[in-house]
Amino acid sequence: MPDLSSCFEALKEAVERRFRASHPECRPLEEWTGAEIRDFQDDLQEQAQGRISEKWFYMHIKGRQEKLPRIDILNLLSRYTGVRDWETFCAMLAETETGDGSPFTKPEGESLRKSLLNRKQAIWTIAAGTFILICGLAYSVLQPETVRCTFCFEDATFGTRLPPEGAEAELLHVDESPERRMLNDSGCVSFSTRSRKVRFVIRIPNYKPDTITRTVSNGQPAERISLKTDDYALLIQVISKSQTEDWEKRRKQLERMIAPDAQIFQIDPVNQLGMEMYNRSDFINKLTMPLESLKDIEVLETIYDNGKIAKMRFVQKKRLEAHEKLLR
Repeated sequence: MPDLSSCFEALKEAVERRFRASHPECRPLEEWTGAEIRDFQDDLQEQAQGRISEKWFYMHIKGRQEKLPRIDILNLLSRYTGVRDWETFCAMLAETETGDGSPFTKPEGESLRKSLLNRKQAIWTIAAGTFILICGLAYSVLQPETVRCTFCFEDATFGTRLPPEGAEAELLHVDESPERRMLNDSGCVSFSTRSRKVRFVIRIPNYKPDTITRTVSNGQPAERISLKTDDYALLIQVISKSQTEDWEKRRKQLERMIAPDAQIFQIDPVNQLGMEMYNRSDFINKLTMPLESLKDIEVLETIYDNGKIAKMRFVQKKRLEAHEKLLR
């Protein structure tokens, strides 16, 4: 066995060579400064799962301390060089001295170093596989399932099913454009969503539009929602079909229903653009004067302000029916 001081000096040289393998720009061990010492501490922790203090480094490496470090520190530094422990390091140095004090040229040192490297790679492989598995399980658990929900609509007064003609539901998404759905033949609409809450606007001719917000889950039955009639819209349609001669009475009714500054649009069903715009006086005149009357209209939308119609969109049914026939 070489004397322990010589063995410690050889260990320091081996430590320096091991550190230089990953930090080729480093200076000689005894010239290391705070930054290099901290890098070495991190490398020692990673490679040998141990740590030494900066104070220890200055005392035993730069301070020329004659007393050897504790055996646990010597074992730690030996493991860092790829050797099992301090005793093995010194024994290898005595048995296989090659003149440069390096135990790394001998088979046992290489074998131990490769064993540590393989074990580290295996640990990282297992850790990476476990992480991927956990992420996959978390995604499958946390990913919300698709919920299918159905809503049907009825008259609030009579409880009768509402006709689907011209009716639509507008599903409101967060940070996305609305999604429009037409009612089916049963007067119902269905949505598929990953959210636990749905919000949509329902619009049915001659009924007041409503914004519906519901918390939903799979397996719940179709919900029936009651809508109130748009009485003014219905009355305007009745007047447009009326054969009465008491037009003055009708004019007064219309004046009570429609705001003085109301905007009224007649819609072209072909391109869905306003083909004509009326103020209140023009609209009432055309609706109540037989020679220029608007016959058999269908009100598409009404917006109210202070209980009066402030905005209205309508279409003449004859033109609408002609367009639908052409589409068929």
